[in-house]
Amino acid sequence: MALHARKGIFGLVAVLAFLVGVRAGAVLLTPEQEADKKKVAEFQKNLEPLDPWQRKIFQEEVIPQFQKFFTTGTGPVTLNEERIRQYLTFYGPKATQAKDPKFLLYLGWDDTCEKCRSAERIIRPLVRGRVTRRGFQPAWVERSEVDVPLTESPEKLDHKLVEQMGLTEAVGALSVQWGPAEKLGVKPPPVVSDDPEAEAPNSSEGSQTVPMALRVSLRLGERTLNKAKVVQESEKFESETAGFLNDFFVELALSPRGSSAATAAGEKTNSQAADLPAGTSEVAVRITGVRDFIQLVRIKNQFQNQIKDVLSVAERKISKSQITLAIRAKLAEPQLIQQIETLALDPEHDKGLKKEIER
Repeated sequence: MALHARKGIFGLVAVLAFLVGVRAGAVLLTPEQEADKKKVAEFQKNLEPLDPWQRKIFQEEVIPQFQKFFTTGTGPVTLNEERIRQYLTFYGPKATQAKDPKFLLYLGWDDTCEKCRSAERIIRPLVRGRVTRRGFQPAWVERSEVDVPLTESPEKLDHKLVEQMGLTEAVGALSVQWGPAEKLGVKPPPVVSDDPEAEAPNSSEGSQTVPMALRVSLRLGERTLNKAKVVQESEKFESETAGFLNDFFVELALSPRGSSAATAAGEKTNSQAADLPAGTSEVAVRITGVRDFIQLVRIKNQFQNQIKDVLSVAERKISKSQITLAIRAKLAEPQLIQQIETLALDPEHDKGLKKEIER
């Protein structure tokens, strides 16, 4: 009788522990998952010596996300050791050659969506922790400071953040937006059915009434990385955000080392000039008196349409009412400068605009 009572008590304790874990948000792993997590944790010794920032990222990002570092597909599941090494490569101060580089953070979500409001409380510390562990000094840009609704184009938000970068001397910016897919301009994938006579599902029926989406953009100097996707009912905005950031930091680690402090500040470096193909030149032009984003778009279009053999028109630095553009063309530099000097920046609204070639 006593033995049965003890078994009953232990069983009750196990059930209570399970319920407490679920309510606290604990993730219960299968024995196979526990083994995979242990394999990742033990791999750290193969990476030593690690810098303190690398060790912190390994403990606080790699191990908790251990499943993302295993190969998936038709073959056997194996630990992707190279991806872990790549993930531990990018570090802000080294990449920008700046001490305590400032990095802007922006979040935008739909206030009418309960799932969206709940995600903000998790995504905010998530993105702050990610950039802090990479050696950046995070600085928040709140929605009221830029006034860019979800329905506006990603380019307009990027322009606003680049302007904030110029005002605050930040080297980069990260924006995360989530909400109804229609507002974000993210189209859900078409529903494919094996039954040609099957009717398309009615969005007003079922639990998922409105398709949701996520967009994450990262700018470091003049380089931008963007990802967007429709978020399914079973997926979480915060976990998908973490996945996008994983990809971004690997991409930055694999990119050529061009993100110097000069590049981040909007200046052309000698290495950039040396990388130009034969017969190609690049000229930086400073324009003052720019009133708004719409005028900036018109000015860039003028360079794209009026400069002969133009290859690219890139924003190098933006501050209040002033912008520096890098014009690259398949021309000798004197010819390119001559075309820039004779170009009308905004023919119908040119009052107050001035341009100056940066030598």
